[in-house]
Amino acid sequence: MTIDSILTEWSYRLPSGYPTKSKDYELLYHVILEMTDLTPLSARTIVNKAQGLHEAEGDVPANNNTESGPVDIKDQISEIGLSSEITNLIFTTYNGLSDLEKQEFDKNLRVHTIESYVAGGYIPFIKFYGITPPSAARGGMGRGEIQTLLAVKNSVPGGTERHDIVLPGQKEWEIKETKGGKFDPAGPGLAVKFPLTKLIQEFYNNIVYPMAQLGDPYDVLKDYVDPAALEPLQKLMHIIEHNFESAIDIDKLQSFEWKKTAWVNWYAGFNALHQIFYKTKLDTSVRDTRLSIDKDGDISTYWISDDHADKINLASGEHAPTSILIGTKIDDTNKDVIVWFKRIERNIFIKNPSVFIQYLNEIKNAFFNEANLIRFEIERPAIPHIALAPDFVIDTMSQGRYRFVYKQATSARGVDYLQDQS
Repeated sequence: MTIDSILTEWSYRLPSGYPTKSKDYELLYHVILEMTDLTPLSARTIVNKAQGLHEAEGDVPANNNTESGPVDIKDQISEIGLSSEITNLIFTTYNGLSDLEKQEFDKNLRVHTIESYVAGGYIPFIKFYGITPPSAARGGMGRGEIQTLLAVKNSVPGGTERHDIVLPGQKEWEIKETKGGKFDPAGPGLAVKFPLTKLIQEFYNNIVYPMAQLGDPYDVLKDYVDPAALEPLQKLMHIIEHNFESAIDIDKLQSFEWKKTAWVNWYAGFNALHQIFYKTKLDTSVRDTRLSIDKDGDISTYWISDDHADKINLASGEHAPTSILIGTKIDDTNKDVIVWFKRIERNIFIKNPSVFIQYLNEIKNAFFNEANLIRFEIERPAIPHIALAPDFVIDTMSQGRYRFVYKQATSARGVDYLQDQS
């Protein structure tokens, strides 16, 4: 692409066929970007030099301001589609800038990609970081969104129906402030949307809470297990009491306030129970074979031996009769110690503790698959960072939402259930 072809294209797009105002040089900037492989910074340097030659001859005014804001940037800001209240806040902030700051603002207004914005294009817009709509018309916009919209070419706000920043032909962008590396994903993190929430609740309803109704399960189960499994059986009871029953109050579990201490105990507990069931004799010591009969909705359940259960399977569908020995009736399967014990052994997280981590990864990836993320750290405001899915992990649950934390944050280091998330 030759210089002549660039200038020809530029002149063709100008109303007068030649530059008469500062805004015309912004058009040159865009033509250079479209017709060459130059970086935004290189294109800007060329435009500045070209504009400087004409300004030396006095052909182009440096700036033209009116009471409603700078004439040469007003149209570009109006393209964003912001409310008049926000636009007025932008111009009020702009009018408070120094001459040099205004020049940098003008040069960088709506010219950046997300990448060049994060690489340094945000600097002229730092003073616009805290602009948010008046509370009555806020519409979900937060700090950092206006700054981003002013810097990034063709960006528009997503409003309440979409993510924060919308770009043509791209995945939408969410903007979040993080404190200590943590942020609230809002709607995309709702606990009721994800299977893990129900599975944890079921674990407590079927295993943890019934334990208190069983008296001392160890006294019953010790007669069913191999003597070599008595010590693992004792450890099992201790783990359920310490890692689960004592880890969270029932009201906190039901109100979805799951703190970090609970998560640490759960993951350690699932791993410890896995070791007990699959690394000792305990998993083969207690048998659980039952026969349930449903007569007009009245269900009765009885113990039978494993051999007789096999006889039923073999005789199923055959015309020849078979005989089995039916043991004692189970009055309440929810209170029967052996039924309870088998629920522990069959639990998905105890069979394979990595499934617990897989569910956490699914929650996180659901958020990042839906939108890209720009984060601002509250301790260092106005500096944007592109965040990727591997950078974050699920930390806690609060106010009914799963919360995220930066994986390398101090609070996350050395914590197994956080570091094991991918």
